[in-house]
Amino acid sequence: MMIKRIELCIELTKMGMEFVAVVAEAVQIVWRQHLNHRTALPPLPLLRQGISLLIMLHISLDFS
Repeated sequence: MMIKRIELCIELTKMGMEFVAVVAEAVQIVWRQHLNHRTALPPLPLLRQGISLLIMLHISLDFS
């Protein structure tokens, strides 16, 4: 009886380890997809120049 319980415990432990491995692999796949589809922002000085150019363009086109 005791041997059966130990065998059952070992089998459940193996199943648990397999489950953890599958979940870890799925998380890794999702993380890689996230990193591959992420868009990089332009450097900060370019953003500032772009914003200031847009403001200047808007001011120059203001007909009021």
